[in-house]
Amino acid sequence: MRLFALFLPALALVGAGPAGATATQSILAAQRVAVPPRASLASLEAAARACGRANPDTDACFDLSMAWARALLAAGSYREARDVAEAARMTVLKVSDPIDDAYDDAIGRAEFQKKKPEQVDPDFPRIAAQRRRLWDDMSEAHLLRAQAAAAQGDLFDAASGFVAYWSIQTDYVRNPAKAERALAAGLRGAETYMTAGAADQADSVLRFSMPAAQRAFGQDHPTIVAMLLVRARALSAMGKYADAEPMFAEVRARAIRTRDAMLPIDADAAYARHLVAIDRARDALEIQRGVVARLQAANAPPARLAEAYRDFAEVSTGPEAVTIATRALDLYTAAYGADHLLTGRARIAVAAILERQGQRTRAIEERATGIAILSKRLPVLHPEIALAQLRQAESMFMQDRCDEILILAGKALDSFTYVASDSRTPYARGQHPNAARAQFLIGMCELRTKRDSGIARLQKAAEIQRAVLPPTHSERLQTELMLGVIARLQGDYASALRQFRLVAAAGRERVATYTSFDGAAQREQREFAPVYRQLVLTAWTASQPAQKRDPS
Repeated sequence: MRLFALFLPALALVGAGPAGATATQSILAAQRVAVPPRASLASLEAAARACGRANPDTDACFDLSMAWARALLAAGSYREARDVAEAARMTVLKVSDPIDDAYDDAIGRAEFQKKKPEQVDPDFPRIAAQRRRLWDDMSEAHLLRAQAAAAQGDLFDAASGFVAYWSIQTDYVRNPAKAERALAAGLRGAETYMTAGAADQADSVLRFSMPAAQRAFGQDHPTIVAMLLVRARALSAMGKYADAEPMFAEVRARAIRTRDAMLPIDADAAYARHLVAIDRARDALEIQRGVVARLQAANAPPARLAEAYRDFAEVSTGPEAVTIATRALDLYTAAYGADHLLTGRARIAVAAILERQGQRTRAIEERATGIAILSKRLPVLHPEIALAQLRQAESMFMQDRCDEILILAGKALDSFTYVASDSRTPYARGQHPNAARAQFLIGMCELRTKRDSGIARLQKAAEIQRAVLPPTHSERLQTELMLGVIARLQGDYASALRQFRLVAAAGRERVATYTSFDGAAQREQREFAPVYRQLVLTAWTASQPAQKRDPS
């Protein structure tokens, strides 16, 4: 399994040179310097620095350095804790080079001679024990660095460190006493990738490592089920909805079997978010309502309750949505601070609800603050920033702010085109559904400003949506309807009729999914009333002699 450790990001082997590559060879210390009991942060720092000067190029000071790093972490000095832990890891890595070489040499000769390693090298048991201890040390340094990075908000470095700890413990150390801790670190790493918006990396880690973990711990182990849930979330976030759907069904069933109090709630909440992503917000609403009630009954931590409030508010159509979303924002701010990534996401959620309630100006202000926070915490082309920019541009469209819209939607289009160029996503040649939304918005602004390229933009949006969205998806229908309106204005009544009939049929199909013709179904039907009007008007106009036709 050595190759597995090499494959994962930020593992200890990355960047390590061959033994003898430097002028000074690091050596294994005969004995490590002991950590003084109940030492203060200042005394640990002084002792570690003095030890380093007295014992260069050995691992004699590793335990002391790690004690110093832990004290820094406890004191909130996260940057310094990361630096000290990383320096300690690099020292042990250099010491391990010749021991790794000796270990690999014995293994290779044993395989060639078809013997046991200790038969070709009597010193092999000692070498193996030294190697295991050094890799254990390196994994602990990775874990401490990850904890400090997470506290500092450096999510990508934190995720790679947690995953590195899990991989090294699983593939190199194999200490049964640390197996559960290592598995939990792997879960935290995958979850941290998801928090950072790196669904592809979360999926990659779990896809390769979960089969062995499931064999070791059993398929209904709570951490294994939680990992499966993260993978289902990752697939949904990557747009692989058909793959995610059965995985969500499996994980929701297995979560109940674990008898874990929170896992079934988490599984339902994640599935509801998946339903929203596939344009089934109505189905998600009741699930989210139940999630909030169950979390309140369980006295869930404020941050977890905040997430549920945010999700519920996003699908709620009632007047309480703004109150719920604001409550979520307050909880996030209290738990993490005003400048945290999760707080920024909560602000963007509040903006969406405000917009639905008609408070567009306030929504734009809230979303702008949220985008600024996301831009500090995520890479410049991150799709989450792009989606927020796209929604901001859509909101501005109602205020006729096309100059700003073209900038925001253009940035979003660049991001989603970049995302779709990644072979790991299901989108081919830029066919990301949000790229279509950006094309549509840019096209509408170009039409408003009398630019000929607007129609081509809308046609490009429709091309993408026809490839990746179902015929009844609201975004696809919006584009198809607009192409019909343009065709009618151009006097192409045959094309206009074709478009309006397509949209009207999809509207009837959407309404047919309602179990009763209640208020929600009636609202849906009313939204399609202009489509039926256009259809009838266009059919009537097309039936008239050419000289009597009025496209208006």
